[in-house]
Amino acid sequence: MENTESVEDILIGSKQMIDDLSVSTVYMVIPDSHMNYCKTVSSFIFNTFTYQVGFEAMNVGLPTESNDKNEESVLKSIREKLKLLPSSDGLPLKTLKTMLIPNDRFYHGYTTRTGGVSTHPTMRSLPLAMSLRKKDTRVYIEENRRRLAESEGFDVQKFESASAVHGIDVWVIGDEQPESYDAIVTDKPGYTIAAPGADCQTLLFCDPVKMVVGAAHSGWKGTIDRIQQNVVRVMKERFGCKPSDILVAIGPSIGVCCYNVDENRAKEFIDGVAESVVQRREGIPYLDLWQATKILLAEVGVKPENIDGGNRNNADVDGLGSQKVTQCTSCNKDKFFSYRRDGVLFGNQVGYIGIKMRS
Repeated sequence: MENTESVEDILIGSKQMIDDLSVSTVYMVIPDSHMNYCKTVSSFIFNTFTYQVGFEAMNVGLPTESNDKNEESVLKSIREKLKLLPSSDGLPLKTLKTMLIPNDRFYHGYTTRTGGVSTHPTMRSLPLAMSLRKKDTRVYIEENRRRLAESEGFDVQKFESASAVHGIDVWVIGDEQPESYDAIVTDKPGYTIAAPGADCQTLLFCDPVKMVVGAAHSGWKGTIDRIQQNVVRVMKERFGCKPSDILVAIGPSIGVCCYNVDENRAKEFIDGVAESVVQRREGIPYLDLWQATKILLAEVGVKPENIDGGNRNNADVDGLGSQKVTQCTSCNKDKFFSYRRDGVLFGNQVGYIGIKMRS
């Protein structure tokens, strides 16, 4: 082990090589004098359910390393190392923004997959949701979030993301935080709220009159259970918002082009939504979650012209040069993560929104 390269450098580099090979079992032969320190560093680099890490000590007579470093100082050192890394895809961080949300009162965006430090092929490079079932430990997700906050100019210490358990619970910031929730609503400037997605819809809400924002994660189950309507209800009951004033953007998510389902799932939508959102090709049903969301929002008084919900093509821009935020995640491998396309080791982009501070 060279003195010019730290244990943190070696293990961060090792993780990248291991991820490139899609390997999950890691076995380290470590000088006995470095064993405790290496285990501490490994606990931050490889500590998810997807890695199996083993150690073997060898006696090579080296001086004991870093006995004076506790876990807090090791974590700080790892964070500093990750901060210095180039993006793992060599690309800048890029977000999409809808023209529907007024940028003089709110800031917002939808992330793409570029500009982060994550290295596993299906999660490269800017996943933003925590999960012990994935290949990225907390330090990598935290660094990706830090880069997003730095790029977009918000306080990462006041970044709150929905937990995405496919329910309809809404957390209002200031209330006691539930154990899990799929949507967040706030009227507090300074907080950035977000919803993750990787085929599931990421929905952003704002009311420019009452100055309230919301973010929701909505897959097929959240859609059929009407999480969209629940967010509008909370905005109305807690903050006095009028549904006719609320603006909603549907972020990158799986389109009807790619979302084939079985007959039971199709029937739930036929029975549960005011009109059928199922299309058939060669006898196979396909769901249109974007259209379902528009229908459900209209039922509670959100105006159709106040919804940015895509038009089933995957172009980056429309004829006016504005960005399209409602794009199919499964179709666009270079831009977005997708559970259906990538499997269980998928990354998550997010939609985020906040209220600008008034001077």
